[in-house]
Amino acid sequence: MGKAYRLGLVKQDDGGMPIVEYIVKYRTDKEEQWMTKLVPGMNDFAMLQPLQWNTRYEVEITARNVKGLSEPSFYQFFMPQKPDITGNSPITAERCIVPLPFLHPRAAMDFYLCGC
Repeated sequence: MGKAYRLGLVKQDDGGMPIVEYIVKYRTDKEEQWMTKLVPGMNDFAMLQPLQWNTRYEVEITARNVKGLSEPSFYQFFMPQKPDITGNSPITAERCIVPLPFLHPRAAMDFYLCGC
């Protein structure tokens, strides 16, 4: 297994109704089954783990408040190859973040994503 990925959640206008939780689903681009993580609405990030090295992930995020659910937003990120930390090799890890077209949630649940 690999590392974790910190997915930033930045709230915009919530329509006066606070976000209760984020429903974060994620999977590798080769799997059909989603892993689900519930994140409290006051959090500004979700920690996705355990992840595999050298693997692309798909993420679907939905916000929930007392009015209901937002439209989902979609995102992709890539976990780099496992760094070589033996010998004199420097530790290098590059991350390629590929955002998908953003689907704006309903006005009462407007938020956007950032890979942090």
